[in-house]
Amino acid sequence: MSYFGVKLIDLKKIEQAANRLNSVIIRTPLISSSHLDNLSKGKVLLKAENLQRTGSFKIRGAYNLLSQLSKDEKNSGAVAYSSGNHAQAVAASGKILNIETTIVMPEDTPQIKVDNTKKLNDKNKLIEKLETELKNVIMLTEKLKEVENKSEINSMTSRIQKIENNLKNEISIYKKQLEENNSKLKSKDEVIKNLEIELQKQISINKKLEEDNIPFYKKLVK
Repeated sequence: MSYFGVKLIDLKKIEQAANRLNSVIIRTPLISSSHLDNLSKGKVLLKAENLQRTGSFKIRGAYNLLSQLSKDEKNSGAVAYSSGNHAQAVAASGKILNIETTIVMPEDTPQIKVDNTKKLNDKNKLIEKLETELKNVIMLTEKLKEVENKSEINSMTSRIQKIENNLKNEISIYKKQLEENNSKLKSKDEVIKNLEIELQKQISINKKLEEDNIPFYKKLVK
């Protein structure tokens, strides 16, 4: 069936979509408004989709589409460009269906929507965590240069090594996930590679600092 040349969705497809969404979405209420009834001289019902998962109706379309992808398409992941509601819906649907998602957002996107979308996207959270840990390594390494007390040097060196090991483990886990999911998120791969390079640089610096401090340790012992 078409209307002015536009093909309409038939009832069967609507029912199929409803069945796919049945166990995923929240059955939000219809709310009446006497004020709107008076203004329209009719009966107006409001669908409270602000109570829906991710805060809008967008998850209905996002999940319905992603759930119909083939195995190969799912393994290739999904990309969405949105400033908020659709972004959160795609990220949430991808998480439910175990589909890798990349969300591209404009620079002027409200921070609360950026934060909410990141919470739903595990890879974004992983990259942020790695960047934070790397900053900690750099900060501790810089402080280590100024420390002269042996116990403090040992303590800081131990902390640096622990962070380095955590970074290695996180990167290893991420690589394994990429291989299993056949991910094609090249930009995120590049971030991980850069982090590995920076980590190796820090490990080299720390090793040299430890070697430089060996004579100092011997002096303390004497």
